[in-house]
Amino acid sequence: MGLVLFFLLTIVVDCLIVRVSMRGTIINDSPRKSISTLLYARLVVFILELIWTVYGTASILLHMPVCDSKPRVYWLACAAVLTGWLVFIIQGIMFVSAFNFRGKHKQVIISKHDWEKRWQGIFCCLNVEENRHVFATLSQLCMQLFKKEEELVTSDILAGLILVYHKQHVTRQQLDVVDAPLLSSRIRSQPHKIATSPSVPRMSWMTLTEAAHYMKYALGSYGWPYYIGLNNPIIATCNLLPKLNWSMLTPESHITNDNKLLANTAAFCLRTGCSYDDIVCVSFHNEIYAIPFFVCIDKTTESVIVAVRGTLSLEDILTDLVVERAPVCFGGIKGSVHTGMFQSAKYIRNKLITDGILDFAFRKANGYRLVITGHSLGAGVAALLALELRTMYPNLICFAFATPGELVSDNLLPYTEEFICTVALGYDVVPRLGLLEAIKLRIDILNAIKTCPLPKYQVIGRGIWTKFFTKADLEHVECVNTDYEKADWFDAYIREETVEKNAIIEKFEPLYPPGQILHVLEKNDIKRPWNVTPEYYAEWTDCKGFREIMLSTRMIAHHFPDTLLTALQQLASHDHDSHTGKKTN
Repeated sequence: MGLVLFFLLTIVVDCLIVRVSMRGTIINDSPRKSISTLLYARLVVFILELIWTVYGTASILLHMPVCDSKPRVYWLACAAVLTGWLVFIIQGIMFVSAFNFRGKHKQVIISKHDWEKRWQGIFCCLNVEENRHVFATLSQLCMQLFKKEEELVTSDILAGLILVYHKQHVTRQQLDVVDAPLLSSRIRSQPHKIATSPSVPRMSWMTLTEAAHYMKYALGSYGWPYYIGLNNPIIATCNLLPKLNWSMLTPESHITNDNKLLANTAAFCLRTGCSYDDIVCVSFHNEIYAIPFFVCIDKTTESVIVAVRGTLSLEDILTDLVVERAPVCFGGIKGSVHTGMFQSAKYIRNKLITDGILDFAFRKANGYRLVITGHSLGAGVAALLALELRTMYPNLICFAFATPGELVSDNLLPYTEEFICTVALGYDVVPRLGLLEAIKLRIDILNAIKTCPLPKYQVIGRGIWTKFFTKADLEHVECVNTDYEKADWFDAYIREETVEKNAIIEKFEPLYPPGQILHVLEKNDIKRPWNVTPEYYAEWTDCKGFREIMLSTRMIAHHFPDTLLTALQQLASHDHDSHTGKKTN
């Protein structure tokens, strides 16, 4: 009965808090000044309720042996206590996401030592001493990016993302490129047709058929978890079991760090169609700057293929995050590249050359060409590995799928267009994700919040409602909030962010995806059921179209390797039909 009374009192106070919280806008809090009194009242109720819940929990435990006399009352009390603890957990989550406990004017400087402790806590399973230089590098980067604690709480950021998404969506509609996520106006190509490259002539090997073929090797390098997870689990498991090394014999010397059943190697063969005899080298040694890779012979295309695995471990995540610029010189051109991926590329290069892996492969496949491929992190490492090996193998080519946006500097791009083809799908966030792009998105969020005349609950509520239940857009979000002048602290905060952005631009040279970029896009069809594969088309573009993060519910799904493979296979089939004279729908 005590808990029931506390629940009723909580409901009354919470209703008053909600009523007051709905006043004003996100940054104009003057109509919500009385909220502090209500919050203190709610805190008193919270503490009393917590004490009563602890008392109820203790009573239940003490009366457990004699609960047979009144079982219904006992179980009702259990349900009430459990409900009370559940409410506490939910309230804790809401408090953390909704309130800034320091106050909006009390910014705290975070030291490099504090950042280093945070990174060590996140990656506590890794050896701290061996990777101290990596944690130090990441801490220095965070000191540059986040000099002060964020003024915004989680719900503020969510509201800002919804506002920026709406603005981008309206812009795309105005440019009549809803089915193509580039904001720059240009002539759209017809579905399943390839537009002319805007810069250098397209190389003869840069075809949809070739891209779809080598994407299988990039996907296969992820091993058995992806093979089973991205296919029907039952059928995939039945296909994989006969290929496993059930004898548990020590694998041959060219297969290292795979499990005893050689499940990753077996999954690679099933995905790509190659045999064990075609495997030249398999390395699943995985540390920071050490990425697993496959080397095999593809008799169909007469190629020696090096497939580099993408992000699949904590070590790979740290390699992604080391975004310092490493000075390089390729083809007589000086530039900068992503340090983490460059160190990984040098690791694979040393293995291929020092251990004689490529020499052995070309003795078995004399006259074949060298093809390097990978997806995501593997694509970035593959592209830099191609730059490293170009002088030794001038005829090599590289297919990089969903290449990270932070890879090579501007002056190296023309050189990479001769032998690297980057393939990106739709709204994929990874080719667009970089230091400058992330900072620009953060400033866009701040400006959107400043000029929004709606309360936060309306922004979030309308954003969720319009996404899942109606096609209508948020209304009135483009209106100017005339009350934002009252929040001078927010204007000062935006100015600080802009100053920090300029400082980071001076310190970190912008990096871009390399090579000629083939952009695969979904054909817009509002009548298409959600469970039907969309139609795709493709066009050649350049890195300028990937200098802005495009917010979309598909921005993560478009990065999945199986989605990209499906799109390329569909386009390759249309391309084959057009060359053979068959009629396509």
